[in-house]
Amino acid sequence: MPPDLWEYVEDNSSYHPFIRSSKRVFGTDTWGANLIASAYKASSEGHHKEFRDSGERYFLHALAVASILLWAMEFGLIKPDAELIAAALLHDLIENKPKRWNQQRVEEEFTRRTSRIVWSVTKPTKVRFKGDAHARNVAAYRKLDRHEIAGTLLRIADRLHNIRTLWNTPNRNRNKLEETVEFVVPRARKYGFLLEELIAEMGRQYERISKLTRG
Repeated sequence: MPPDLWEYVEDNSSYHPFIRSSKRVFGTDTWGANLIASAYKASSEGHHKEFRDSGERYFLHALAVASILLWAMEFGLIKPDAELIAAALLHDLIENKPKRWNQQRVEEEFTRRTSRIVWSVTKPTKVRFKGDAHARNVAAYRKLDRHEIAGTLLRIADRLHNIRTLWNTPNRNRNKLEETVEFVVPRARKYGFLLEELIAEMGRQYERISKLTRG
């Protein structure tokens, strides 16, 4: 039986433990292990001095998403895929740092497939949708579905960590949970990936919203 997911994520929240875990899956001094180490460095530097709404260093979110996927690989839930772990580490750079990062740069510094996975989870720009968040989400998930399954696995892991850590206000929480029910849960069910974990975290957040609303 795999160890607790969130304990695993916490245990891998810095460089040396994460790299040790990646080497258990991909071996020491292999192409995959080296790709992941390079992506770790690029993500850490790319998200330097960037913080999430929760106050957490942004890089720690990318690392946690990569750790969720690494946990699934290490314990046989999905097949080992070094490019997917690299993409998880890099997944927000194009969207958050468009002046420094684009799909071409990811491809040049990593691999074409890594860049395609990152691009598959990069949402269309807000300006195209004139404030219509739902239309933007529909476009984002249609884009995701046009790519290989690795991008969907990354999006599910990303959303799972976001539900657990990010949204602190009742209204934003409620909107994001509704989005998760509409777009993410069906894909988690389809691929049998992290569905139980998603439902557990959603239940925890619904309970939290209910308490805040009553208070």
